[in-house]
Amino acid sequence: MAQSPFAAPSRPARQLLHREAYFEAEWLAREETELFGRAWSFACMTDDLAGPGDYVTVKVGDWPLVILRDKGGALRAFHNVCRHRGMQVVEGCGNAAKGLTCPYHWWTYELDGALRGMPKREALFADLDLSTIALKPASVGVIDRLVFVCPDATPPDGFETFKADLEEHLWPHDVAKLEETASGRYRIACNSKLFAENAMDGYHLAYLHDRTLMGPDAEWQTWKAAGRHWVWYGPGESEGRRNSTMKRIPESDPDAPGPRVWWFFPTSGVIATGVFWSVFWLVPDGPQSCFLDTRTWIMPDQAEAMKAYEDLFPASRHRRDGSPDAIALDQLDVHPMETLDFQIEDMWVVERLQESLRSPAFEVGPLSLDTEASLTHFQRSILDYVPAGGRGMKAAAE
Repeated sequence: MAQSPFAAPSRPARQLLHREAYFEAEWLAREETELFGRAWSFACMTDDLAGPGDYVTVKVGDWPLVILRDKGGALRAFHNVCRHRGMQVVEGCGNAAKGLTCPYHWWTYELDGALRGMPKREALFADLDLSTIALKPASVGVIDRLVFVCPDATPPDGFETFKADLEEHLWPHDVAKLEETASGRYRIACNSKLFAENAMDGYHLAYLHDRTLMGPDAEWQTWKAAGRHWVWYGPGESEGRRNSTMKRIPESDPDAPGPRVWWFFPTSGVIATGVFWSVFWLVPDGPQSCFLDTRTWIMPDQAEAMKAYEDLFPASRHRRDGSPDAIALDQLDVHPMETLDFQIEDMWVVERLQESLRSPAFEVGPLSLDTEASLTHFQRSILDYVPAGGRGMKAAAE
C-alpha cells in the first residue's frame, strides 16, 4: 500500500495518564483551577462581537467571564463578577454600549472595566474612591476569527506562545464569506479528555466509522504538533464529499493533502472540508460527563442548507422526544451505530470506554507512533498544567 506523504512523528507513543484522571473528582477539581484557570479556551467568533458594546459571556472552569468590544474597537475580557457583592454583571450575549450594569444593585462599569458609579453614591459610598475598583481583567486573543479567553490576566503561556506556529497551518477557508447554518449540543457520558483523545485518534476512522467516514486508512494520515496543539492531515477528500450536492467552498482544494482537523489545547477544535467549516468545543460537566458544542458554516444562498447539514449529521432524525435540547444516546430510537452519524458513533464508543475505565482489568496497550502519539502529546500538556502528586493524582512513569 502507498505510504503517507508526511513524515511520522518521532516521539514515542504511550499513555501518560492513569485511569483515575478520567473519573476521579480530585482530578477535575485540580483541572478547574490549574488547567482551565490558566490555559486558553475558545469563547466565540469575532462576528459575535461586531460593534462597540457587543458582549458574550462564557464560563471557563469555575470562572464566569465576559468578552466585549470596547469603544475603540478592541476586544477585552473581564471576570463577570461585580466588585460589590459578586453578582454576575451580565448574562448571555447582547450590547452594552452604555456600560455594564449589575442587575443586583445597579453598579455600572465602563467598557474598559472601570467602575462608573452606583445608586445613592453620596449617601452610601461617599468615601469610596471609584478609581480603586474595576472589573478584574482576564485575557483575550484571536486566531483568524476564533476568540480565545483565559481567566488569568497573565497566563503562564502568553497568547503568542499559545498560538505557536498554528497560523502557518490554518484552513484555506475564508469564514467571512460563509454563512452560519446550524449549531448543536451533545451530552456525553464521558470525561472531556476521553472525547478529546478520541478526536485525535486517527487509527479508528476506517473501522468505527466504516459506513460514515470510510477512512482514510492509517497509512494515509498523520498529525503535526503545533505548540500544544494538534493538526491532522489527510490525503484529500473522499468521493462522497467530492460529489456532495452542497456548494463547494472556493478556497478548498479536494486534491491537495492537507489539514482537515485542528485541535486547540485543551478543549476546542475545527473541522473543515470542501463544503463546510465547523468549530467545536468541550464543556466539562463533571468527572464523567461533558457537553460537546458545535457551530457550522457553509456557502450562502443554499435553499436546502439545513437539510444538507442534517444529511451530514442525521442523528437528530432519530431522537424519540424531538427535544431541541442536547442530543444524548438515551434519546435515540435506534442503536447509535445505526444512526449513520459519525458524531453519535464517537459518543457511543467513548461512553463504553468510560465504563471500562473502572474495571480492574483496564489498561492501555501499545500505541501507534503514526496515528496515536498525538494522545501522548496531549497528555504531556495536561501534566504540564496539572502535575502528578497528591491524592488521586497519578501519572505513568516518564
